[in-house]
Amino acid sequence: MKSYINSVVISCSVLAASVSLATALDAQPQSTIVVGAGNDLRCRLEKGLRLTKAGEPITAKLVEPVYAGTTIAIPEGSTIKGHVSSISSEPRRKGQILRGDFTRPRTTHVTFDNVILPDGTAVQIHTDSTIGVSDVKTAQYLPKSQRPGVRKKIKDAAKPLSEPNKLQRLSQAAVTSLPYHPEYLSQGTIFDATLLDPVGTPSPVDQTENPSLPADNYLHVRLLTSLNSGMSAAGSAIEAVVPRPYYNQEHVLLYPAGTKVEGTVTRAVAAGWMKKNGELLFSFHSA
Repeated sequence: MKSYINSVVISCSVLAASVSLATALDAQPQSTIVVGAGNDLRCRLEKGLRLTKAGEPITAKLVEPVYAGTTIAIPEGSTIKGHVSSISSEPRRKGQILRGDFTRPRTTHVTFDNVILPDGTAVQIHTDSTIGVSDVKTAQYLPKSQRPGVRKKIKDAAKPLSEPNKLQRLSQAAVTSLPYHPEYLSQGTIFDATLLDPVGTPSPVDQTENPSLPADNYLHVRLLTSLNSGMSAAGSAIEAVVPRPYYNQEHVLLYPAGTKVEGTVTRAVAAGWMKKNGELLFSFHSA
């Protein structure tokens, strides 16, 4: 009988030790990456949204990864969820009335509340109210010999026709062609939402991603200063931000993500009549 009791006591002791070890492992805090307040989340509306009232939910996709140092804290493609915080009406414009559109334009302010990472992890965020910008383009300076020809320009212009949600976009275009119509946030609208509070995201297990090497020798930047060839004067100061870490061919980090670069407008020519293009040139001189 004694040996039986001893074996029971030993078994219980081992089980208790195993449970206590598992509890200790679960209690250890998961490694996190902290993204500081002031960082921007650049996201894209994947589907058009009809504006009805404040509080309407909105879903977008992150189009640029968010870095903490040289580590990706929020990967590109993460889902950003928020809501319409307010809608304000603007006065009708002369050109709008001449086109036969008598609907008062509306400005939509959006706030984002959650980030859903690719692995399904949901992280609560607090962003500033932001206004979306439609038809955002990426510009790249090319030498004259490398500039695209007419055929390439036509092909690029036709790309929006192959985007998803064709029926919804056709329906929206038909509705907005009426003199009085509801307002929409168009598919592809870009939002730059600024974090008001720091955010902690789980540290990714795999941190073996190769650094962004300058294969094309271009430094990619995002303008923080709005430019208009008809209003921006030559000599005006401009500012931009480096969205991704930039390394040289020797894998040396030259510009961390978040580096601000400053420059000036060197030439600005307003667009003229008969589809005459405007001209806008600028350069950067300090970081």
